[in-house]
Amino acid sequence: MMPNHLHGIVVIDRSTQKFNTSLQPTDKSNKFAPLKPGSLSAIIQPYKASVTRWCRKNGDDIFRWQSRFYEHIIRYERGLENIRNYIVNNPVKWSEDKHHPMNIKN
Repeated sequence: MMPNHLHGIVVIDRSTQKFNTSLQPTDKSNKFAPLKPGSLSAIIQPYKASVTRWCRKNGDDIFRWQSRFYEHIIRYERGLENIRNYIVNNPVKWSEDKHHPMNIKN
C-alpha cells in the first residue's frame, strides 16, 4: 500500500474455478461488453466499489480512483519473485516519487 496507489497479486486459477454469482458485481455495465465472470475486471470493480463506499462512510469525500489499472500476467516463478520484490521494496522509494508532496514543484 502506497500513499497514492497500491499493488497486489491476484491469482485466477481457471482450472478449479467455480463461479459464485453472489460475488459478482451487481452493475455489469461496461463500455464495450458485460463483465466476464471471473475476469480481473469483475474482481477489481467490486473491490473499488467497496473501498469507495468505506471512504464515503468515513468522511473521505475527496477519495478518487484512477480510471484504469495496470495488469501484467505473471507466467513464471521468476517473474512472480521479481514482482513480489518490487512490491515489498516500493515503499522505500516513496520519497523519490514525483507525486510525493516534497517533490511537487509549484
